Amino acid sequence: VLSKKTEAKEVVGVEINPTGHLLAQQNIKRNKLTNATTYCGDVRELVPGIADQSGKFNRILMPLPKDAENFLDVALSAASSGATIHFYSFLHEDEKDKAVGWIKEACVKSAKSCDILGMTACGQQAPHVFRYCTDFTVD
Repeated sequence: VLSKKTEAKEVVGVEINPTGHLLAQQNIKRNKLTNATTYCGDVRELVPGIADQSGKFNRILMPLPKDAENFLDVALSAASSGATIHFYSFLHEDEKDKAVGWIKEACVKSAKSCDILGMTACGQQAPHVFRYCTDFTVD
């Protein structure tokens, strides 16, 4: 969708699930996309090499909410200065501020500063537990 509906110069996807990766490749072919590339494998293993080869990314989506906080270091290492990161997490509505804490802690460990742009509830996992998207920029 990003490749087709935006003016992105390049869209890179990483999927650990071989079936999901195959479906993404079929989608690229079916939609005749020329600015999308997919990789099959673990983000932690692949992204550093992709960022070294392609350059740092100016927008990063982290759409898998389960344990995403454990991958903030990978996203931050691949982010260019001024990049926007969309961080998804599953949190109880009373603990949604944890996401901002995770982001700030990861930025300190990565020697980066961040600006939290906002947080949106964008789905419900269970009673009072939501999928939140926290948008932030890094320098």
